[in-house]
Amino acid sequence: MTSAEIRLPPLNAGDSAVFNSADFTYQDGSVTRRELEARLAEIDGPSAEGEGGGGDFDPAAASLVFGVTGNNQLHVKQSGNSVYAESASWGVNTQVVGRDAGATIGLGMNDVCAYGHGADVSGAADERVTLFGTGTQGGANTTALGYRARTTGTNQVAIGAYARGSAGNNVIVIGSGAGGASGCHVVEGLAVSNHIVLGNSSISAAYIAVSWTVTSDARDKTNVTALPESYGLPFIEAIPLVEFQFDQRGSYEDGVSDGTHMDSTKRVGVLAQDVASIQEALGHTGAKAVDSSDPTKLSLKESNLLYSALKSIQQLSAMVTAQEEQIAAIVGRVEDLEGV
Repeated sequence: MTSAEIRLPPLNAGDSAVFNSADFTYQDGSVTRRELEARLAEIDGPSAEGEGGGGDFDPAAASLVFGVTGNNQLHVKQSGNSVYAESASWGVNTQVVGRDAGATIGLGMNDVCAYGHGADVSGAADERVTLFGTGTQGGANTTALGYRARTTGTNQVAIGAYARGSAGNNVIVIGSGAGGASGCHVVEGLAVSNHIVLGNSSISAAYIAVSWTVTSDARDKTNVTALPESYGLPFIEAIPLVEFQFDQRGSYEDGVSDGTHMDSTKRVGVLAQDVASIQEALGHTGAKAVDSSDPTKLSLKESNLLYSALKSIQQLSAMVTAQEEQIAAIVGRVEDLEGV
């Protein structure tokens, strides 16, 4: 048997004992062969007959590290039915546990935690990545938690089974299927940045005890101008209000709704396509109420409609004030005529 190194968990912090696999002896003689064989059996796992040691653990195959080394590395991988530890030339604070996990991690990469079958970074140079779950994937400065939760971008969080981040930067997706094809807003594979996606398209209600508080500090805004008149009454008056039921395309294998998965709840609202066409007809080149960053599923920025409604109220108030002044002037003339 070819000599190889095995580092088992030290008895004291900072200590380690080196085992020579050629003659089954420790340099410091602190562990007997019987004790070593018992340790190997624990690492190797039971055989098909239920005996200790499955037989496919080969200590001569590589230098093995089990426990924490000077660089705080831990790599535990699986081969067949055996689980064993393997050394790696990563940077500091990198820990990988699971079959086929960490296959893409490059040399010297720091602060990567990948736990689960196939958990891996998106690129060899990605650092500061935290992955928990089978098939998880993440780019630099990302966290992915849940079965096949993945993101290829940077500075992202993907939580939930099949949650999918974007290829961009600073994206948060939370919920089963969030961000993917079954999500309420698709960011997977797109160069989308600075988005938050909550839930999938099957979510039928969202609850919170208080209203959202949105930052609106004038010191953080520039190029401030008055909202054009066309964003008020001309816009609001033209929008058709409709009653509808959801029949999500994501509920069908072919992506075509046929009514079999229609939601029974009746709702009121508007259609994004209607709003987009009205703004185009009015020549709106500034803020748009329709978000078309995902062309397969248009979204509506309802707050924009709120501000257009406020603009309409202001316009109506101005009209009422002007009419009141006209009426007052007419009443005054009538009174003057009656007094003659």
